Amino acid sequence: MIVQLPAEGGALLDWSLLPPLDQGSGGQPAQARQPPLQPAPQPPRFNRVAYAAAHIVAKPRTQGDPSDPENVDWDATLAFRHHLWRHGFGIAEAMDTAQRETLGWEASARLLEQTLAAAAQAPGRLVMGGAGTDHLTTDNPTLAQIVDAYVMQAEFIHERGGRAILFPTEHLPRKFGEPRHYVEAYRAIASQVSRPVFVHWLGEMFAPRLRGYFPGDSFWEIMEDNPKLLGVKISLLDQAHEEAVRRRLAPAGQVVLTGDDFNYPALIEGEPQPVDGAALEWEGASYQAGDYSHALLGIFDGIATVASQALSALTAGDTETYRRLLAPTVPLSRHIFGEPTRFYKAGLVLLAYLNGHQEHFHLLGDLERERDIVHYATLFRLANQAGVLDDPPQAYERFKPILSAAGVTSLAAGVTSPSAGK
Repeated sequence: MIVQLPAEGGALLDWSLLPPLDQGSGGQPAQARQPPLQPAPQPPRFNRVAYAAAHIVAKPRTQGDPSDPENVDWDATLAFRHHLWRHGFGIAEAMDTAQRETLGWEASARLLEQTLAAAAQAPGRLVMGGAGTDHLTTDNPTLAQIVDAYVMQAEFIHERGGRAILFPTEHLPRKFGEPRHYVEAYRAIASQVSRPVFVHWLGEMFAPRLRGYFPGDSFWEIMEDNPKLLGVKISLLDQAHEEAVRRRLAPAGQVVLTGDDFNYPALIEGEPQPVDGAALEWEGASYQAGDYSHALLGIFDGIATVASQALSALTAGDTETYRRLLAPTVPLSRHIFGEPTRFYKAGLVLLAYLNGHQEHFHLLGDLERERDIVHYATLFRLANQAGVLDDPPQAYERFKPILSAAGVTSLAAGVTSPSAGK
């Protein structure tokens, strides 16, 4: 099937829709379209901790304050979490992918409650929630108030059966920029929470106001000799730095959850050499020590069907299939998370819409307007190449109204304004 997609400069390019990857033909496109990948009767178990940072589904047109909980389609949001669970992923809830900065604590607390309640209905449904400070009513908190805020949100998650990850707070780099402030705050939090937690190291490319987070040696002082800190999620898009961190943490039994949406296949696979570390015991499962990263990734939200198959192959020792399946998803992920990286949520929501997980393409605060139609057309093409469109012809039919709204007035005559989606 030949379709037309806009490109830079106002041109329309012919594009041949590829079928989903045929798992029996070496990953090459099949001659006849194969049915989309389906989850196993029971969710698969992986040899890596694997969480998908899940997006939220906004209502078709939000009104007033975008943080108003009434602007969230709660049923569609929960249904998408069931999709991720079926493919074996834990849910990383109320994180940056869920537009946490826009959502705020009131709506995030409701989101955490509904997801944790659904998780409790079946064994094996894992949830890790972001604990932060966004319920504070002052813009000038003390360090003690920051600690108390983190502990309150972490215990909110723990009391409902989830695990907590300490989402970074802009109050530290804005007001308490010295290494000793970070050490004092994080060590106080760790001493007060009832269950071990993960630290989250989010780079400024995701949140510019976090520039300078963990100054000096504060991160290492925080992690040193601290059994309440299981490890760290690193979202710095720097493979070498992440590998160095995980090797230094390993002797203490602490691990890295990769948040690197550029280099995740190699980081998750890891290196063959042994490391001096203890096995990770997590939610009833044991994971052998090794020079590899576990995963908490936003891109898993958009590529869950293929990523589940890849991680199952890695678990079975079939690294060739693992690499073959994930390799074509990397250009897609690098495009979605390209600069300005913080707008990546729009790309994930577009994939969910194209695959029929929601009925419209809209985000809180009209975030979809921050990428143009050429960006989205390229995303569509890369998603098709990566085999993550469940039904490519149907996905194109769903994409056509977006093309039309952005100025593609006639697929025969051309595109009038390829950046009209701004």
